[in-house]
Formats: sequence, C-alpha cells, structure tokens
Amino acid sequence: MELLFDLKIVLFEATIIDKVTVINNDLKTINMKTKILAFFTLIAVSVNAQIIVKTTTEKKNVVLEAFTGQRSKFDPSGHKISDDFAAQNSGRVVILNVHCGPYAFGTPNYNVTVGSSNYGDTLYQYPGVELLGFPAGTINRRLFSGSSQRSGTAQSRATWASTGSSVLKENSPVNVAIHPYHDVANGKMEIYVEAYFTGSQSVSSNRIHVGVVQNNVLGPQSGASSGYPANWNASTSLYKHMHM
Repeated sequence: MELLFDLKIVLFEATIIDKVTVINNDLKTINMKTKILAFFTLIAVSVNAQIIVKTTTEKKNVVLEAFTGQRSKFDPSGHKISDDFAAQNSGRVVILNVHCGPYAFGTPNYNVTVGSSNYGDTLYQYPGVELLGFPAGTINRRLFSGSSQRSGTAQSRATWASTGSSVLKENSPVNVAIHPYHDVANGKMEIYVEAYFTGSQSVSSNRIHVGVVQNNVLGPQSGASSGYPANWNASTSLYKHMHM
C-alpha cells in the first residue's frame, strides 16, 4: 500500500489559518493570512543566510478543517467537494480531514489522540465552532455571516467553496517559506522557516504549528460508493482516505 505524506505548516490566530505546503521535499513558498508567525523546528533547524521567502504582497490561502468520521454516510460527498475545490485552486488550498465525534468509532476509527485527549473532539467542540451535523468544516477558522451551521465557524459542505473563494481574493500580510530535510534513516526532519511581513500585525506573540498529513489510507467508510466512487474500490470494499 502506497502511503504519501505532506508537510503542513499552519499558522493560528484566534480565528484563522493559512499555510505552507511541502510535498516530496520540494520547496513551495505559500503566503499566509495570519498575524502569527514564528520559527519552529520539528527536530532541529540548520540556520543560514539564505533568503527563500517572497517579499511582495501575495494573496491568502485556504485551510479547510473538515470534521468527518468513517461511519458518516454523507462524509464522502464532503471529501469530494473539498478535493474538487483544491483541484480548482492548485497549491492554494490545504485540507485537513479531522476524524472525530459520534461517527468516528469502530476499528479503525482514525481518531488522533494527544496525551489522553482526543484532538478532533477537542477541536470541533471548541467554543465558537458550534457544529450541528457531519460533515462540517471551518475555513481559516473564520466566521462567515450566513454560512454557519449554527452561529459559529462550522459550515456545511455546500458553502465551503464559496467562502473559501472569498479568502483567496484577500491580500496576505505575511509570507512564509520553508526548506525541509527529511532524514529517513534516523527518523528526523529539519525545517528551516523564513517569514516576511508585508502588512501590519496587532498580536504580541506569534505561533506556528507543523503537521504531517497522510494520504492513501485504505479503510472502511460509509457512503463511499455513492458519495465518492473515485476513491472507492468495490472489489475490496475499501475507501481511499486522504488528508488525515
């Protein structure tokens, strides 16, 4: 089974995210909406005088955090909507499929635990998200008037592309570039990060989060044959999970 890994660098403010993506150790400079930034290393960083970040104002990118579960029959259609949106905006949309909630159970359940906590459950139950049903998703952790499932940042799949498209048109106040090195033999990754602010920020501290996302994970998924047949293998009854 082929397993592919994407490196995601995600910047958080109270209500946002944007990102940098590296695929197969190729450097891609992608700017972020954020007023948050820092220098972060997964294992170690090798600092040098190289300038790799763009210094001109660029457009924001989209991070779609999709709350999903392998027992939810409507989730594959949500996966297809997010994949289609990303394909239409190549290199500018990051999808994070977060398995959580009442439909993420069974074996395997694809939940992510941090210590003793279920990361996905903590995320979707966070105040201000106000999820009503699955699948749901947040675009850059922002509140979009008229697009909420309730009155928070959680949206139903029908509005992801429209709200995400509005973000893509906005200028980003900071650009971020990364240069990774993956030492397979020793199980280490070094990441060099640069940022250049093209706009002002109002926060007193900056943070950066790094995540490794796994693709092509074969497993069960309700509703896959009708919701996303391209990712469903009828002969094995297995679904190709992405962005996990």
